Amino acid sequence: MKEREEKAQFWALNAASLLGQLTISMVNLALVYYLRYTLEASAAVVGAAASTYTSVYLICCLALGGFYQRFRPYKVVTVSVLGMALSSFLVTRTSSIILVFSFLILYGFFMSMLWPQVEAWITRGAEGSRLNRLTSAFNFSWSFGTGISPYVTAFLVTYSPSAALAGAVVLFVVIALVFQLLAASCPSVRALVPEREYIRTKEKNEEKSDHSA
Repeated sequence: MKEREEKAQFWALNAASLLGQLTISMVNLALVYYLRYTLEASAAVVGAAASTYTSVYLICCLALGGFYQRFRPYKVVTVSVLGMALSSFLVTRTSSIILVFSFLILYGFFMSMLWPQVEAWITRGAEGSRLNRLTSAFNFSWSFGTGISPYVTAFLVTYSPSAALAGAVVLFVVIALVFQLLAASCPSVRALVPEREYIRTKEKNEEKSDHSA
């Protein structure tokens, strides 16, 4: 049963990694078209918008990485992709550049929950050749997603930049469903990463310790 769950987790996480990177790259490219041709923003504004969510992503990864690890990976990842879906959807619902930047800040915040958690999740408890196999599969998955994303995005942009962003929203929701189905069918998936289990156990033991003089 454990081996079956490990296989299910392996394929589901790699499929989600492929779709996740495909969708994020889709948003990256579609956003340029949307700002430039739908909202008629200047090149400077387009560049500032692209750097906004990536900067927020970096800051949140550095500042909140430890906080995210206190929660079960599948919950954090689900919140992440649904948050990115909502942010992308809201971008298409406004013509205000200021509001677009606000939604991109939210997008960067939610994106910071994704990859660190997925990487910790997909490699937990692994070492040696198994760890190498898992990381290689993960790297292939997100790289392949990046590779095919421009073709998918270009196809949707021919209809409208909004269509490409709407497609990204749908894919984000699909990824959330994949993680929820995985968690429902594999009990081990709902566990914390081993490091956090250890830290939580240690914190509980320290709380129970008698520190009286």
